[in-house]
Amino acid sequence: MEATSTKKGLTVIVRLNLNQYQKGITVDARISSSKYIQYHPKIPKLNYRINPN
Repeated sequence: MEATSTKKGLTVIVRLNLNQYQKGITVDARISSSKYIQYHPKIPKLNYRINPN
């Protein structure tokens, strides 16, 4: 993946996350409401940010 680039010069930086996470944890309904989630305009299913405030 890190060797990925485009004709216009876009390069990719990859960081591997080796952390282990517990399965079955659910998100509080208040946090999962749309007011706390910012979805990427072009790929909302793949890229989003959750703001705690």
